[in-house]
Amino acid sequence: MKSKSFLIAGALSLGVITQLQAQTRVHITGSTAFRNAAYDAISAQFDAAPAVQIAAYSANATSLEPHTASFMTFDGNIGGAHYIVKTHWSGSEAGIKDIATGKTETFTADIGTGGIVAGTFSAAPGTTVSTNVDVAFADNAQANSLTKTPLAGTNFLVGIVPFKWVKNAQSGSPAEWLRLTNVTDHQLRVALSGGTKLALMTGNTNDTKFVYVAGRDNQSGTRVNALADTRYGIKTSVDQITIAGPSGAPVNTDAGNSGQGSGGTLANSMGIVGSATNLDSIQTVLQGSNVFGWYALAYLGVADSVTAINAGAVEVSLDGVAESPAAIKEGQYSFFGVEQILTNPSLGASPQTTFAGSLANAFIQNTNVPIILDGTNGIALKDMHATKATDLSDPTHN
Repeated sequence: MKSKSFLIAGALSLGVITQLQAQTRVHITGSTAFRNAAYDAISAQFDAAPAVQIAAYSANATSLEPHTASFMTFDGNIGGAHYIVKTHWSGSEAGIKDIATGKTETFTADIGTGGIVAGTFSAAPGTTVSTNVDVAFADNAQANSLTKTPLAGTNFLVGIVPFKWVKNAQSGSPAEWLRLTNVTDHQLRVALSGGTKLALMTGNTNDTKFVYVAGRDNQSGTRVNALADTRYGIKTSVDQITIAGPSGAPVNTDAGNSGQGSGGTLANSMGIVGSATNLDSIQTVLQGSNVFGWYALAYLGVADSVTAINAGAVEVSLDGVAESPAAIKEGQYSFFGVEQILTNPSLGASPQTTFAGSLANAFIQNTNVPIILDGTNGIALKDMHATKATDLSDPTHN
């Protein structure tokens, strides 16, 4: 964690960049779990006056919170030079693949063109442009990704991204659902392979309904961390479900090795109540007769877990330890990732690479007002008392 982290100062400060072009464009993708902190760090790069214009699209429909948007566009000045920074949060694994292999992503059109305006919207942008990616945020190292080569240009370690397990919302308080308060690595490994009876997790032989994992697709760093932390195997195929349908009548669909493309979408689905009494479509097929009642667990970044919990989902502890900043800092809670900022190897020494360095420095120093890494959604490296040698390692105290 420490060997690759370094401070970007002096000539790498955007305040002293000599920029002769009319504008510099930076295209960023990657981690959905870290987008809250990324939003604040990017905003902090811009001059105070004139104020940066921000367009946030595909934000949470309930809160219309710009930090939750899938598409973000920032248009303003940095050190007096014109910068347009665009993000499309596609997932950590997708981000690593994009910068390593030259794959493109879609970004909004410029603010003021194509119907794109400043503000926060739940809808997707009306106009998008496909282009190469300059910078990617990832919740895991490229060495433990699905795209190990070609290597990224630069790799900054910038913070800690915590995750939680939550159980899906219910109407009322079914007694068996209330008994599900903690999960262990071995229980989760069984559930990730296609579900398990609730009794495995509660110890009560009467709890015969099945518990499934509702998870992310294989472009997600949250998924990589979940599979690494449980020792399931990052590349081992999972058998997950997706949850859809109206509140009161959720439908569980076997997604196999696939899953949701967004942590926000997964979080919202965990708030659909009624699974305790609704048809278990998976067991109905397997057993050849109607089976009613089922439950779901999901792995989420802390920011997305708030969305799920606000909708009625409930956090469960992991191996007897509840997620908390203190437990992560001391290495007692293991479900966290080390956030990386990676650059496209084709950039070399460029304004985009320098921007990535300044962005990394904002996280590492974490002295902006307000603080970018608030200690809840993200934790500064300098505040950690524990270290993971790799994504696959248990945390050890420094």
